[in-house]
Amino acid sequence: MIRCLIAHITRNKRGEPIREERLITSTELRIGRGADCKIHLPDPRVNLSAANIRNAEDGRLYIEAASGTLNINGGFEQKAKLRSGTRILIGPYELTVEAGGDGHDFALTIELVEALPDDLKDVKERARTSLSATHLSKRIPAVGLFLMILAIFLVLPILSATRPEFKEATKNLPVALDESWNPGPLAHPHQGFGKDCKKCHDQPFVKVQDAACESCHKTVGGHVEAKAAQTAAFGETRCAECHRDHKGVNALVRSDTSLCTDCHANVKTHAPNTSLANIRDFASDHPHFRLALLDQSGKATRILQSDKAKLKEKSGLTFPHDVHLDKAGVKSPKGKVVMECKGCHTPDAAGVRFEPISMAKHCGDCHRLEFEPAVTTRTVPHADPKVVMTTLREFYASIAIGETPIDVTTVDGLLRRTNEARSEVARKKAMEWANQKADKIATDLIEDRVCAACHQITKADDGWKVAPVRITSYWMVKAKFEHQAHKTAKCADCHQVEKSKTSEDIAIPDIDNCRTCHAGNLPAKNKVTSTCESCHGFHVGSPKRGVPGAFATAEAEAAHRNVHLAATRPAPPAK
Repeated sequence: MIRCLIAHITRNKRGEPIREERLITSTELRIGRGADCKIHLPDPRVNLSAANIRNAEDGRLYIEAASGTLNINGGFEQKAKLRSGTRILIGPYELTVEAGGDGHDFALTIELVEALPDDLKDVKERARTSLSATHLSKRIPAVGLFLMILAIFLVLPILSATRPEFKEATKNLPVALDESWNPGPLAHPHQGFGKDCKKCHDQPFVKVQDAACESCHKTVGGHVEAKAAQTAAFGETRCAECHRDHKGVNALVRSDTSLCTDCHANVKTHAPNTSLANIRDFASDHPHFRLALLDQSGKATRILQSDKAKLKEKSGLTFPHDVHLDKAGVKSPKGKVVMECKGCHTPDAAGVRFEPISMAKHCGDCHRLEFEPAVTTRTVPHADPKVVMTTLREFYASIAIGETPIDVTTVDGLLRRTNEARSEVARKKAMEWANQKADKIATDLIEDRVCAACHQITKADDGWKVAPVRITSYWMVKAKFEHQAHKTAKCADCHQVEKSKTSEDIAIPDIDNCRTCHAGNLPAKNKVTSTCESCHGFHVGSPKRGVPGAFATAEAEAAHRNVHLAATRPAPPAK
């Protein structure tokens, strides 16, 4: 570090020197007219950067010209050591080096020895020309410029907006006449029709109306499903008050937390009758999730995940996960098979839900619906027990009436048909046998061997009743969850099913599980920052708003069942 005492020398009328001192410190002292120079010489005859004073490797101070040479002690040198008594001329200034003292390495006196000539001041004065000397007027150019600006930026854009024939005549201009009114770039989704201003601004000088937005966004509703509550909470708020276009390609849709917490942080002040809890941050005060469970009528009811007593799924199935996920494997006709979650749970094309589980695709390899494997490869359909009984009766009646015995040993691998005709009595006995055989096989299939292994079966006077299968396919009906976005995690990280012994168990992860990876509004180490918009959509009809629970109506359940049966029903035997 260089410590230098700067002494500026001026002289009074008697020629006596007047000394003004100040101490400067720096690793390098730049000398020149530039404002960044530590030693500032404010004269137009001095270069912006004239010289530098710095420490050399030998520990001594040197002065070096920024360009060219310096007048040092009457000679011209590019670089020289600083010694006491060294005189340096830089422009009209004389710099003299003095020995150091307490608190400084050396002193440097600076004196202006050649003042600006008086004739230069006269030249500067005579070079000034006033506007009045030119005989020009301020008013005429100002008025002309004002009228030109008025025409280009106001009159022509107005004509373009209000006169279709004028807009048509000027459509081929390289720049649209109303381009100067454009406050900024459009959002990405609107850039396809951005040049047609009337698409949104259907009335000149009138704010964009909701009807213009709703003409495209037909499925997007308000924030509250009940219209009365929507009006009470938001009044006549227009779409464009929140969705401000022309603010950048990604600025149209708000995702800041205040969009939600302005109301939901103290929600009862805005909706006194609401059952919703106050929410400020996912990491701190978000309530437990509500899961949508289907009751016996097929209607989805939302239950707090903390209410363990009610949190049991009545799906109508009997399915122990612990048996199927046994690491030692599961017995099957092909031997032991080690099963994994992905063997049954296949993500759909959207990466949100999973493909439906079907008997034919996922269960049929182990739970076979065969009934006479020694005689036929036919299986009963995976359908209502009455359909199963009809299939069995048709099969055994055909065998009996066709006089083909099946409870005897085959000859040469073939069943033999007798030649004598059967009497009517014999035919009735054959039909009785066919019905008895069908009942016996059906009992074996439905009650003992296959159906009861998965379904809840009850015996009635008119046959068997199978409990309706109602599997909840989407638990978070008020939020959006994408499995595709979580594909880096293992199934067991979120779904603890290895020890589940009953299908009533619900393995949906709770909020504490989600918080292990997700932070709230503020960033946190090794966590994903998650605002309200990460999971919830603002508008009814928004993709992030969630979807209705499966089988919300009986009609929806029937439609699903018909599709499911069509997909699993085996093809008819070849003739």
